[in-house]
Amino acid sequence: MQFAIPRIPVNRIPEDEFLDRFYRLEKPVIITGIEPPTDGVIHSLLARTGSRPGPGFAGSPLTCESDELVVPELVRAILSRDDIVLRTRPIRLWMQARGHRTLLHYDGNSLQGLNWQVTGSKQWTLISPNTPPPFFPFHPYAMTRANFNPDADRYDFCQFVTRPGDLVFVPRYWPHEVTALEHRSSNINWVWTPRTPNLQVAIGRRECAVLAWRNLIPGLSRLILEPTRLHDYGGGGEELSRVYTEAVRGRELVRALASELARLPLLPFYYTDLKWQFRHARESLI
Repeated sequence: MQFAIPRIPVNRIPEDEFLDRFYRLEKPVIITGIEPPTDGVIHSLLARTGSRPGPGFAGSPLTCESDELVVPELVRAILSRDDIVLRTRPIRLWMQARGHRTLLHYDGNSLQGLNWQVTGSKQWTLISPNTPPPFFPFHPYAMTRANFNPDADRYDFCQFVTRPGDLVFVPRYWPHEVTALEHRSSNINWVWTPRTPNLQVAIGRRECAVLAWRNLIPGLSRLILEPTRLHDYGGGGEELSRVYTEAVRGRELVRALASELARLPLLPFYYTDLKWQFRHARESLI
């Protein structure tokens, strides 16, 4: 079923309402009307870290205040919570050209995020973690074709456009695909990992099981070309990794392994599409 994502002006949603309606329930929302920084601030932050637009993202060590960037109050409130773990570099800076499209995926490390549109606009697709697409074995990227468009009879999803001043809450495990619509679109987003796993959603159970198997069979990380360091999962060290891996046990763990292995024979059929999508993502960057 396709649903409409809520769009709420920032002056009409106090922090406690955001926490009760969206954050704790891990449901996406767009908060509008937050004055974004200028494009010059983005370039200044990129220059500070010696980063240039390219595949992936540019990380910045900034967390709260700086001479250039004024962090929205809602973001500051989330980053100060005791029930989350921040990475060493919790800020991501993005700058993409028209046509750049991410591959459909959910964020590893059980990341949640707030994504702030600064310039340009982007088309989003978010899919519920309870109606997930198939994923490449042991990997957060979806095993879908290049022209994938979610079927409302199979998936619960929303599609929307963000413009400057929009702040999107992307809960963990929500697969998403994002396309830049203008000559240059830039974003700032903050990411963190909750200290406790979420086994109430299908992808949450999968993530914990995959993490457990990757700990048991270290070679899986090399097989899937996944750079995540298991001993520092989500920035929380071995303790956080243990909490997540111990969440799924017994038959659920075995079923998860069987499900991942069952997709291995399908990889050759998706290789061409995946190669094209990666090449398109690189070529369309500034």
